[in-house]
Amino acid sequence: MIGALPGIWLGSRFAFGLDGRTLKQAVAGLLLVVGGTTLYKALLPPETPAVVASGAAARTANAEMR
Repeated sequence: MIGALPGIWLGSRFAFGLDGRTLKQAVAGLLLVVGGTTLYKALLPPETPAVVASGAAARTANAEMR
């Protein structure tokens, strides 16, 4: 929470220097980027955790040795 305060302070200082139209376009662009990134991550197939993958590889290697 405390780490967000410098960003809020800088953002408010920067925003007061912009006209309304430019500020709205900047916020709209930010929302498009964040929404697109979230949608992209939501559509990716789930990853197999490294622990599960390494355990499966170890069992396969042990089975082949027998």
